[in-house]
Amino acid sequence: RVTAVIAALVAGLLIFLLLPQVAGTSTRSRLAAQQTANDRGGVRTLDAYRSGTMDLRIRGELPDTPYAQVQADSPSLWRGATLVQYDGTTWSSLPYLDEVVLEGGGRTLIPPNGIDPALPPQRTSVFDVRPVTGGDSPVIAPASLVAVNARNMVYRDVLGVVIVANASGESYLVESALPTNDSTKLRAATGDDATARAYVQLPESVTERTRALSSRLTTGAATRYDAVKRVEDYVRNAALYDLKSPVPANGDDAVDDFLFVSRRGFCEQFASAEVVLLRAAGIPARLATGFSSNDPGDGQWRTLLNSDAHAWVEVWFPGIGWVASDPTAGAQKVGGDSVMRAIQKQIAALLMSPDGRRQLAFVLVVTVALLTGAWFLRRRRPTSTMHAPIAYRHEVVAAYARLREAVDAKGPPLPEGTTPSMLRTLFDDTAEITQAFAAVEQAVYSPRAPLPEQSWHAVSVLDRLTTETISGTRAVRAPAPI
Repeated sequence: RVTAVIAALVAGLLIFLLLPQVAGTSTRSRLAAQQTANDRGGVRTLDAYRSGTMDLRIRGELPDTPYAQVQADSPSLWRGATLVQYDGTTWSSLPYLDEVVLEGGGRTLIPPNGIDPALPPQRTSVFDVRPVTGGDSPVIAPASLVAVNARNMVYRDVLGVVIVANASGESYLVESALPTNDSTKLRAATGDDATARAYVQLPESVTERTRALSSRLTTGAATRYDAVKRVEDYVRNAALYDLKSPVPANGDDAVDDFLFVSRRGFCEQFASAEVVLLRAAGIPARLATGFSSNDPGDGQWRTLLNSDAHAWVEVWFPGIGWVASDPTAGAQKVGGDSVMRAIQKQIAALLMSPDGRRQLAFVLVVTVALLTGAWFLRRRRPTSTMHAPIAYRHEVVAAYARLREAVDAKGPPLPEGTTPSMLRTLFDDTAEITQAFAAVEQAVYSPRAPLPEQSWHAVSVLDRLTTETISGTRAVRAPAPI
């Protein structure tokens, strides 16, 4: 009966996958956990990672629905916005100081924001982006965006986020300046930070203990690179990754709460803590938001999911530019990703291509056939104790071990080589005790495990004997010498 139910559920999923979906509709209710609201914060949405503002009090999961496809061999971090100002609970970009409307229909150069330090000459690379849906959307690119090549208009909104007017969801090219990650070059970076003053701003809400921690971590560091690594490593190990972490109390600084109170958070909190600690030490840093994915994809393309939305840190190195630092990477998770969530992500990725959908359909058809065949075979085969789960055997043996340990601790010690039947003689001769020890002997010596009903009865009786033995309410005879 259970097998039939499973087969029916799999068949239902098969129908869902094969039925055409209305363009633009979300599969979030089917393939991802629902977002959760918080009384002091809000509901976490994708807008927090592409709008130029981010409230550190929002909580909840994001759906595993596809957002865009990028080249499989491209960098893992795809930035959509950079956030500069922090007020204790919220990050935001500074208003763009240059021309808002850019151009379209070809390669559009993206001048840096007026507050940005001038980037040194760097090598650039071109990457292809394939949005899943149409509509105006932020341009995502690895590292610093130099140019966009799109058929449609490219413009900047009031918070400096580069937008492509892309009603039909056509692909576009981005040209990015990729800074070095060579530790030797980064350690040797020197220069003036005068043009990066906007990136050391801190509000009055930053607490003295946060500033003291920053000083303790960075004092004595030989180079900026070493100071950054110290802070990154500290933040990574200072808290647990938890999408349902507590929200700071009203009026409390979000970074202080993360570092010293809750010690739980996700990418936003980890990255915010590193930026604040670096700024407190006078090191220019900012929050970057976008997507992070190391999914290998199909060898040519990989899919960025909404749930891949991410926040990380960019640190200014004079003569080199903005270099990424990700304190969330490697952080210990509360419980980790569930098997179901991993399956959800895999299904979402497969749904992106016709080949993937055909693979899913084939797997599900085969699964239904196998489960149906197993159900019919089960109906035709008599029930045997050989098919009782091994878990029942383990539970009985564990309960017996607890009782033996309790009897041995009460004394006198049990002789070496004491068997279940010998331990049985130390207790009253009742039917339930006899049945319990019979289940023990079957679990220990027989190739056939006890049936579930026998096992749970035995565990109940044995654990009661253990409790009564420890408390002294159960008379236990002295063991006979072997």
